[in-house]
Amino acid sequence: MGKTKKIFLIFLLAVFLVSFLSSFCFAQRELEVKYPGTEAPRTVKTYLPAYVKYIFNLSIIIAVLVALGTLIYGGSIYLASAGAPVAMKNAKDQIFASLLGLVLLLCSYLILVTINPQLVILKATIAEVGKGVILYQNGNCSALSPEDHQKYNVSISDLRDISGNDFDQVRSIKFLSSGEDLIVEIYPQMNWEEQPQIYKNQQENDCESFSGWAASLLFKPQIPGVYLYPETNYGGDPRIYDKPRPQYADLGDFHDEAQSIKFKHREDIGLMYGVVLHEDTNFGGKCALSFLDEQNLDNTEVKNKEISSITIFGQSLEEEVSGVVILYEDEEYGGRKKTIPLSFHLNAVFPLVSSYPNFTVYEDNGFDMKFDGSDDNINDKITSMKIDGDLMVVLYEDENYKGKCSVFFPPGDASFRDDAIGRCAYITTGWRKIGDCASSMKIFPIKIIQ
Repeated sequence: MGKTKKIFLIFLLAVFLVSFLSSFCFAQRELEVKYPGTEAPRTVKTYLPAYVKYIFNLSIIIAVLVALGTLIYGGSIYLASAGAPVAMKNAKDQIFASLLGLVLLLCSYLILVTINPQLVILKATIAEVGKGVILYQNGNCSALSPEDHQKYNVSISDLRDISGNDFDQVRSIKFLSSGEDLIVEIYPQMNWEEQPQIYKNQQENDCESFSGWAASLLFKPQIPGVYLYPETNYGGDPRIYDKPRPQYADLGDFHDEAQSIKFKHREDIGLMYGVVLHEDTNFGGKCALSFLDEQNLDNTEVKNKEISSITIFGQSLEEEVSGVVILYEDEEYGGRKKTIPLSFHLNAVFPLVSSYPNFTVYEDNGFDMKFDGSDDNINDKITSMKIDGDLMVVLYEDENYKGKCSVFFPPGDASFRDDAIGRCAYITTGWRKIGDCASSMKIFPIKIIQ
């Protein structure tokens, strides 16, 4: 009976230690890292320190469970080993080791909390974003002491050092960057959870009052590129395309969603973004060129919720860009040709462009688009093209830049048969045929960035 009492006391001690340690791991706090549940899926931003914290707590739980399991196993062996001194001794050693492990786990956690509670409450930070913000515990962005305000230029998952344990001590915000450069989001929960207060229209050095909970802070730098918005007037979360010359044959889940567009240019290297908006996937259908912010894409040739693919390019701001475009009648650069030498000079007019609204003869301005050495017009007869120089060529199906279009970069294209502009349907002598249909053209100087 004495042995049974000992085992029972050991079991009660193990249960007490497990409960005590668990209270440290779970007390007054939800898990910092969200994992899939049964609710509808949503995007959750989780950063490395949050995972480290989760793994730290999970490791303690696993260690406690292992120690408890070995303790129970040792007790069972001890009870079943009556009359076997060696087995009883091994069971006692296992019980002692399990208890020692539980005590060490408890001591390690208590030591960390005693030294600095922040050691077990890890804060996640992200890369510096430049100027950032200053959070104040007083209104009107006034600082009465060094402790009542704090500057941040990195996103941070825990604002208790300025907002207090209840996250309610922030009263005003000073923005050190404009909304055009940096969107600021302040969340009522740690680790960027729940619905934030979003600031994106502020000017540099603006001060705004703040009410509510400030538990975590997230910066969203406005990187250079093309911003497509799902709502007019730049509403909703934008999709950002930041490469100077990619082509997106399908916008995926953003297919037919864009309703407004903004540009953030790279003026530091003299690069101005431009984009060709295509109505259909694989660059088919009508298209529209855009260089300026548009609050409503209904003002363009491709309307709201009609954009399915895009071509992005960087327009050069060099003092002078020159090159040659050669249009050919046949595939593989064969047959008659039309040579167009070009030279662009930087001036007050933007964007720089050479425009050819019609491939017929314009008697009033001397505009003559005929094959070299021929009186035959090139309208609907171009099948291949060479581009020499940093130039982009856009060919349109109809006059005045209407209808479907195709975009070409250096060195050109040996055959338009795989392009929209080389697969136009038309009726001739009672038969429906597929062939060339380029009737107008625009040429732009571009900046190539590897």
